[in-house]
Amino acid sequence: MFAHWVTCRLAVGAIPLPLPFANDTWLFCERRSREAAGLRLLVLKDFAAMSFVAHYLRSAEHFVDVGAGVGSYTVLAAAVTAARVTAFEPAEAAAAALMRNVAFNELAGLVKCRRIGVSDASGRGYFPPAAGGRLRADPCAEGEGVVRLQRLDEALGDDVAQVLKVDVCGDELEVLRGAQLTLQRPGLDAVIVGTGRGCRGLAPRWHRVCALLECHGFEPADYDPFERRLLRPAGLSDKGLFVRGRRADAIMRRVERAEGFWPTEDLCV
Repeated sequence: MFAHWVTCRLAVGAIPLPLPFANDTWLFCERRSREAAGLRLLVLKDFAAMSFVAHYLRSAEHFVDVGAGVGSYTVLAAAVTAARVTAFEPAEAAAAALMRNVAFNELAGLVKCRRIGVSDASGRGYFPPAAGGRLRADPCAEGEGVVRLQRLDEALGDDVAQVLKVDVCGDELEVLRGAQLTLQRPGLDAVIVGTGRGCRGLAPRWHRVCALLECHGFEPADYDPFERRLLRPAGLSDKGLFVRGRRADAIMRRVERAEGFWPTEDLCV
């Protein structure tokens, strides 16, 4: 009854309300967002990549979510695997929704939310209040939209991540340039990168992202959640998965042994 009431309220344009999410969690999201559209169709927005996160991570390991948005990856990682999560989100409205989703699902003990921008240099930046804007460094910025910028290496320090997700509307290259030490750490086995599909200049920037990750020993892969298999990528998807090449066999064995999770009420993978 509650789920039906929530869906109806969203359908008529009410304020953001929770929709059923993985493993009995709920996700607050805007009515026209990808999360809302997917959940109303009973699917995760990035089914393969999110399933990989749920199958790979283990309790007390560390998931880093750069560009967390309202927290779909964050809630998934913390609730399904009991991993620690550090979630970065500079946009004020999205950061507020992220914290609301973490609190609503009682995950505050596992999740650290940080409202800062992650880039290739530390300092001050500007994030346009309007949806769809891109973060830019601006040491003179003032007023609404001003955020602190940090390199990921500086923000994480010695805290090793097992999985890193970067989805920042086309600025993934800058984030990864500021994460050289993070990418070198042997404990990091997988990086999930938003491709920025639809952003201008995608192709050359995406090739630079691939080259940077390959320099650190990461290879592109697709993931089949039902067979629990890493596959050769067939093309450009909404999320690019990269795994540590020399660890591919061990990663495969790990996801094969993982417990299943419930993306929706009637589907277990």
